[in-house]
Amino acid sequence: MAEKKTLSQVYEGKPVSEETARVTLRAPTQPRGQARVDAILDAAAGIIAEKGMARLTMHGIARQASTSIGSLYHFFPDQAGVLEALVARHNARIEQIKTELDAIPANIWRDLSVDEAIERLISPYLEYARQHPDFFPLMHGKRTPDEEAGFIEGVGRMLAARMPELSSSALERHAAMLHAMAAGTLHVAYILEPEQLAFYMREVPRALTAYLADIERETHG
Repeated sequence: MAEKKTLSQVYEGKPVSEETARVTLRAPTQPRGQARVDAILDAAAGIIAEKGMARLTMHGIARQASTSIGSLYHFFPDQAGVLEALVARHNARIEQIKTELDAIPANIWRDLSVDEAIERLISPYLEYARQHPDFFPLMHGKRTPDEEAGFIEGVGRMLAARMPELSSSALERHAAMLHAMAAGTLHVAYILEPEQLAFYMREVPRALTAYLADIERETHG
């Protein structure tokens, strides 16, 4: 973790005014400040996507965001703070997607074809990852077991709507398997073939569709 810097370090040892010395690192309270924070996070995300995590620096973020280094440290104490804010932003969107999927009525899930059900289930996550190429470098290994369990519960609700005759334990196992197929495939792909990640993201729905079709055939006869 990067060392937290004081204001004197931020200004590279140059004298600062009494007013500047009183500045505290804080969350924005005005739209202008929020816009500046968003620009900082977008800049950091762009650097991660283009150059990788190892090339991320506070000065690089400031340049990319067209802001001063002092303004950057005004909102974020160090590079770790920027990364934490990016993770929080991604997690918030993932939770929003999950909430939207949880709101889909059971009869909708039941009436969809297998292809359509998997598309409805997984495409919002995949599309978000495609639109945010910093997602995998930044979020790899960051999701907690509780957060992953929430996703599995959502998959279980979809399965229960389509196969209400299955026991709760069977639903849990199948939901966990669908999650493992998607998350595990992308996890391994990111480690071994990150340049081919787009290919694996295209293939994941096909694998999930085949699995769901098979268990539905077994269940419905």
